[in-house]
Amino acid sequence: ISDDAYGHLCTVTGATWGSQGRTFDGVDDLIDLGDVGALEGIPELTVNVWVKQNIIEANMGIVAKFTAAGGRSWQIDTDSLAKVRFDISIASVEIPVLFASGSLTAGVWTMVTAVKDTTMRMYKNSLQDNAATPASVGNIDATTSSVQIGSYYDVNSCINATIGEVWACTRALSVQEIQQIYLSTKFRYM
Repeated sequence: ISDDAYGHLCTVTGATWGSQGRTFDGVDDLIDLGDVGALEGIPELTVNVWVKQNIIEANMGIVAKFTAAGGRSWQIDTDSLAKVRFDISIASVEIPVLFASGSLTAGVWTMVTAVKDTTMRMYKNSLQDNAATPASVGNIDATTSSVQIGSYYDVNSCINATIGEVWACTRALSVQEIQQIYLSTKFRYM
């Protein structure tokens, strides 16, 4: 059991601590934060994560509130073509937005930001990469799923990467706020 600067307890399975974050082996490493109810059943969400994939692979979880047993709320992962994807579920309908620029680059730190309000937007290093307007409107589905870093769904989706800072907000951050996070944290990773 570990905790962050804000006192959120989590269970770390195998992910080792390094100077720039936690390293995940792509086999079974993950961090489980439990069912964080504040990050579901809401109309707006921003999730921000610094990630450096060691190997570019398909269907790997970066950060998610989606497990086989608990159901789907949201996730940032790689799809079947290894493109970075932000997925939400509204009324049990999955709504994805892909990075227009495709995959991350192996061995390179990237800040990925996903925002949901009346639209869904993805940012790469604080620059908007893609956007979509969901066909369904409403709150992100409430589930009993844990928030997991380094995986989603089950242990077959564990990422081979180093993951630095992860933030989640229950509102849509502005472009200026996303740029400020990037500018104030990039020195740790670049």
